[in-house]
Amino acid sequence: MKNILTTGIVLGVTALLSSQVLAARVSLDPIEQTISLGSPAEVSVAISDLGDGLPPSLGAFLIEVTFDNNILNFASVTYGESLGNPNDVFETDVVTTSGPNMVSLDEFSFLSAPELDALQPDSFTLATLTFTSVGVGTSPLGFGSIDLSDAVGLTTADPTLGTANITVVPLPATFVLLASALLGLSLVSRSHRPRR
Repeated sequence: MKNILTTGIVLGVTALLSSQVLAARVSLDPIEQTISLGSPAEVSVAISDLGDGLPPSLGAFLIEVTFDNNILNFASVTYGESLGNPNDVFETDVVTTSGPNMVSLDEFSFLSAPELDALQPDSFTLATLTFTSVGVGTSPLGFGSIDLSDAVGLTTADPTLGTANITVVPLPATFVLLASALLGLSLVSRSHRPRR
């Protein structure tokens, strides 16, 4: 009889915990941007649909962002403060790795569930990525592996995803036109100088 009662309690607690599934959306912002060759581009990794200050809160994440390394190079990342202050080692552990076509963002909070609830609105920025453009074309930004956990470390449901594109264009034609005009002026002024 005790085994049946224990099993019933365990199943009830499991059902209660699974009913508070984090149904989130992870997206990249802005969705589209165009930059010139050699310019930087910033993209925010945002999460939404958590509920404003309500449990379950996001306690940890591992998100891989993919890009075309023929067009973009990963430069840096700045983490948001909704899992705690990234500069305080007692609250948050931050690790970033980068591969040829991917950057992996990993953050874990040591804050309690009520503290995380107070920090997290319905929508907030997890991290802001900076890329440097190295080639002309359009680089799709997407997601590789994604793992979201609540404040007690339980893995949450798969989020819906929103991707983005960064288009890199050659330097504007006005610069080429200006450079051509300056070159033409220097050649004309050189030909009008008296010879000695």
